[in-house]
Amino acid sequence: MCIRDRAYANPKSWGAVSTAQADLQLARFQLDQEWLFRIQDPNRSHGRVLLIEADKSAETCSEALSSPGSQKRDDLSVQEASQCFDMIEQLARAQQVLGPDDLVARVLLTDGENVIRTGGGGVCSERQRADQQNECDVFLDTRTPLVGAILSWAERAWAKRADPNVVGPQKQIVVDTSDSFWFANAKKVLEMHGWHVLDRPQPSRSGQHIPRLLYFSSSMDTVNEFRSLVSAGLVDPESCCALLDSYQGVRALEGLTERGLTIRQPLSYICPALLYQELLQQVRAAIMRGEEFESIQNRLDQEANRIRTLATHSNT
Repeated sequence: MCIRDRAYANPKSWGAVSTAQADLQLARFQLDQEWLFRIQDPNRSHGRVLLIEADKSAETCSEALSSPGSQKRDDLSVQEASQCFDMIEQLARAQQVLGPDDLVARVLLTDGENVIRTGGGGVCSERQRADQQNECDVFLDTRTPLVGAILSWAERAWAKRADPNVVGPQKQIVVDTSDSFWFANAKKVLEMHGWHVLDRPQPSRSGQHIPRLLYFSSSMDTVNEFRSLVSAGLVDPESCCALLDSYQGVRALEGLTERGLTIRQPLSYICPALLYQELLQQVRAAIMRGEEFESIQNRLDQEANRIRTLATHSNT
């Protein structure tokens, strides 16, 4: 069912005349018992869980790494996610899909640093709002895992470079992109973590082992840049990482090894969509194991704090 913007709390969007229990029970949107997952922990009183996920992640790497407070093209607001959670739970209870021992798990995937502004000029982050107003049970931050994935790859690539003496002791990385907005944001984030960021250098084999992040206007452009640079011998494929906005880009990059080019496996790439899907799967598995929401959130926050601490240590 497709719900129009700003209409998630409208019962007519769900095919109900009103929010009265009798009307919600007969709504066109009908939940099914099969949508509930059984909780595997025999020590818990709850038998099943209705898992509701709201994906408010950015569409592109450029938006995902943009500065907090900048304008983003959100398809879903925090208000809408909250209304959706509430309406689906109302429908589930009215239609008697939820039993007395069942529970609802609300998972929100968004950038916790996104800024919400008040009419009087005040600000708060989406994470602060979610915590203060109990908008979700598990908050999945999108920014920190992406930063962590980039840093993890960069550290591995720097450690494996063929000749450490060529580029000196300071950690260097090339941000190779045609997007000045993304370059500025990536540079800011990487410098916070102790990296010296370089623009795309003139063609030369002397810098082919410096880690290089590739990000262009489309995933196919990024894959083509990867292919042409490696084929020309200007970069070592093990020192190169493609940032890809789509699954199609991932398949295209993996296909380079099947074309007889001098490109070795594995090729490095980071696709936020795949990264977030993996995180969601981990949260789903934890919920179905019977892990408490607070425990899941604490584990996610500890990992996010670990990545943030790296930036603090790099600037001391």
